[in-house]
Amino acid sequence: MNRKPDRPTSVYIIECAGHVKIGVAVDPRNRLAAINTGTPVVASLFATRQFDARLIAHNVESRLHQMFRSHRANGEWFAIAPEAAWEALRSIRVRKLRDATARNDSLDRWDFSEDDPTIANILFGPA
Repeated sequence: MNRKPDRPTSVYIIECAGHVKIGVAVDPRNRLAAINTGTPVVASLFATRQFDARLIAHNVESRLHQMFRSHRANGEWFAIAPEAAWEALRSIRVRKLRDATARNDSLDRWDFSEDDPTIANILFGPA
């Protein structure tokens, strides 16, 4: 099997016109430049967090999208403060769990958890 080597990948938070975009990119600054090409309002890169593998970054991104689902404006854009997105992003902890049946790293499992499971309540109040 011919697979591309995994590369460090970042979850980014981009702020634009009162909204926040939560996404994944190998190079968040290039992604920001692409976004700014198609918008009359200049977006800015608020924060990034790099992970060792693309799969991990995508899982973290999915957790954030799920956490903020009730604030989704459109696609990956959310009507939240960038500080709230950053607090949630930095609260997620990733641990590698070795699968006893694994023959290589591709079969390892990952555990994703928040430092504080009530982070959404702290940021937005009870649902």
